[in-house]
Amino acid sequence: MKKFITALLALSIIVPSAKAATGLEALAIPQDSLTFEWDFVTTAYYSPLADQSYYLLGDFDAEKRLNGNGTNGADGTPVEFGLIAAPANMPFGTKIYIPGIGLGEVHDRGGAIKNSRIDIWMGKGESGLQRALSWGKQEKHCTVYLPGATVPEAILSKKFENSYLFKEVNLPANQITALKNNSISFHSLKKGDFGQEVTDLQTMLQKLGYLTGFTPNGVFGDQTEKALISLQVKEKIITSADSSGAGYYGPKTAAKMQELARLNDNKQVLLASASDINTTETVSKQSDLGTGGPVLDFNETLTLGMQSENVKELQTVLNTLGFYQGEFTGYYGLRTSEAVFKFQLAYNILGNKDSTGAGIFGPKTRKALQDVPLDQEDIAQAASDKLTLVYDMIVLGEAVAEEAKE
Repeated sequence: MKKFITALLALSIIVPSAKAATGLEALAIPQDSLTFEWDFVTTAYYSPLADQSYYLLGDFDAEKRLNGNGTNGADGTPVEFGLIAAPANMPFGTKIYIPGIGLGEVHDRGGAIKNSRIDIWMGKGESGLQRALSWGKQEKHCTVYLPGATVPEAILSKKFENSYLFKEVNLPANQITALKNNSISFHSLKKGDFGQEVTDLQTMLQKLGYLTGFTPNGVFGDQTEKALISLQVKEKIITSADSSGAGYYGPKTAAKMQELARLNDNKQVLLASASDINTTETVSKQSDLGTGGPVLDFNETLTLGMQSENVKELQTVLNTLGFYQGEFTGYYGLRTSEAVFKFQLAYNILGNKDSTGAGIFGPKTRKALQDVPLDQEDIAQAASDKLTLVYDMIVLGEAVAEEAKE
């Protein structure tokens, strides 16, 4: 079963020591004794469930991909409190007394479980995730009992006395909120999936220079997979098309694509700002108030990858106008960027998706939005009709251009 190592988790609240950060001592098992003491770096993992309201990596599939099925250890033993993943040179059935945990037993392995690191199973579902994150990464002086060793009765009789494993753990509210927001805004994708999120992924790939000459259709097929693999190899997320995770839109790939998109957006913002100055259309704070439309309580430019209450406010207004459909997450993802782009098209702020500032909520877009009268009953339908006309013109123009090539 693949391991979920909390030493790598950004939300871990235990800071690793200098020793752990600089490398681990190789585990040396004595040949002349079945019992010995050793300093281990302990981390934690859990078994995700399909009905969780939040996940560390966004959704159940991504979490399960790292954790495996979460039902049995590598030797087939069902997961239970006390189950430990240990380096390959430690035999299954070895018992380890871990201060604060109790007497656990080795029944699992993991690619990252090497040298002096062991991984402790912390439970299932949200409680298991919270317990694993709260444990984080800790150094512990442990006693090891290899198979055949006699465990003292005093240890056996107090196997899990006052153990951390059975304590109720509650992460701070802000961390739970961050987990929930991440779970709402991100879902892993793979070949065979379909829907709006696949369309968003295809659109993002095109913006980054991949999947060219392809019309996003919401179906994760061969072309989308090939384009995604090309990006993953170029950005060194994987080494080749045969690598594990090739063509899979998971947390690492999503993070890298958002980073690339933000860099691209920053360039667009600079170009848009220069355009504003050159055309003497720079919007002052006073003129941003518009002429009777929705009043926004912020004056910053919003771009892909940002998360804030300002983004949530924008989503709410765009939803009122009929451009944004979805939950008000406060996360400026592809869905929000697309809603902004549709508004920009409908109100002649730009001409097409390749225009400078497309999908970016900057000064011009803010002013146009605040000029929209919210009390006009047919505003959403009028904007929708206008947008449909714009799209039809774009499609017609592309068709004429294609025919001219032939």
